Amino acid sequence: MCNTITLKSTHPVEEIKTVLNDALQKELSFANLRYESFHNECKLFEDKFKMDSNLFFDKFESGRLGDDLHWFDWYAVYRGRELWKNKFNIINEISWS
Repeated sequence: MCNTITLKSTHPVEEIKTVLNDALQKELSFANLRYESFHNECKLFEDKFKMDSNLFFDKFESGRLGDDLHWFDWYAVYRGRELWKNKFNIINEISWS
């Protein structure tokens, strides 16, 4: 799928592309760092509870784990990981010619 983005600028296109590429690379790097941080936190929960995060999420969402606070902490970390993975993927898919 290809959408059109309109730029209202008097700057040369190549200069705009350079600025946008730099900004996207910084955001991509930041999104990856945030993802890795949440991913590492998920691993800590996985090691502690001997359960994969995806399995945990399914069990938590279905109500099979109860209401202990550590489940909510893991849920928040899991959701953070998924949010940053999604942001990374979106940014990584941006391209132009």
